[in-house]
Amino acid sequence: MNDDIDLHGLTPLQARQYTLQFVANMKELEKKRRELKAQFETWERRVRLAKEHGRSELLQEAMRRLNDISERYQTLGREKRELEVKVTLLKGRLRVLERQPQRSINAEALLEQLEQVVGSDQQLKENISHVEADEQLDTLRRRLDEEEQ
Repeated sequence: MNDDIDLHGLTPLQARQYTLQFVANMKELEKKRRELKAQFETWERRVRLAKEHGRSELLQEAMRRLNDISERYQTLGREKRELEVKVTLLKGRLRVLERQPQRSINAEALLEQLEQVVGSDQQLKENISHVEADEQLDTLRRRLDEEEQ
């Protein structure tokens, strides 16, 4: 259950949209439950009519349908309660997320700033090569100086 209510890494807008999907699912379940309730009432009337008219074959079918509808209604009720818990948790986490200061990183601007400080990638490679060459040259000079002495 906790996997689908993790808002980590989402912006407040993304988290809000994600939460709204759960709310929409919950509303859809409520609608299906209302439809099932209406079907239940219809089949309940049919059970009464079948009893009144002594139609045992119709009574059995109506009772079967009534039981099926009742089971689906109960299943949707459990799903709805689970969604209600998730929505409550998501809304709480969303409020926390919305209160946090937002940090936005513009990668292109950051790269531009870095290139201004150290130069472009190619320039940096060239500078490193020059520094390495200078170090090797200094090492050779020291060796020559040592050999001369």
